[in-house]
Amino acid sequence: MNQPHIATRSSRLVRRALVAWLPVLVVLLGSLAGSVAMRHAAAQDATPAALPPLVAELEAAWNAHDPQRVAALHTEDSIVEYGYTGDILARGQDQIAEDFVGGTIAAYEDVHFETRAGYQSDELVVWEWTLSGSYTGQEEGLPPGTGQPISFGGISLYWLRDGQIARKVFYTDDLAFMEQIGFTLVLDDGTPEAGEPAA
Repeated sequence: MNQPHIATRSSRLVRRALVAWLPVLVVLLGSLAGSVAMRHAAAQDATPAALPPLVAELEAAWNAHDPQRVAALHTEDSIVEYGYTGDILARGQDQIAEDFVGGTIAAYEDVHFETRAGYQSDELVVWEWTLSGSYTGQEEGLPPGTGQPISFGGISLYWLRDGQIARKVFYTDDLAFMEQIGFTLVLDDGTPEAGEPAA
């Protein structure tokens, strides 16, 4: 992404830091989204009928597997950033449609997003979600998928400009994903290193 994993393969130190801190970060970010959602539960409960408008449209566009529909929610100069590393994964509507959304759909044939919590103000949108599907494509630095069923959580933060997404920063549970496709992620203690198949 392709979605969550491009930025985690090139640096051994990044991988190890990700493994060590990812569960904590996921919990903290999940707590943030949960806290925000609870404060606005009366008006914006995370049910299909009551989702914040942009969250509802993001979920619908992704689940329709429609890259152009997702990209149209972004400004022409919008950026997509992987939160753990700060790497820019896509810039502008064309890259968002073709590389980011298209790459995600190619990697996970039947990708589906389910909203766990959502919040929207004039300047910020918070979307906590679960991605599920089958790993049928190939993430950079990993073997091709063989149809392994996957399901992992994440949270996306969107900064708005005139009602469109000017910047997206997202965090995902890469540890869950790697384990589900048959990898063992551990610290450097003599057991298989991050990115190596489980024995």
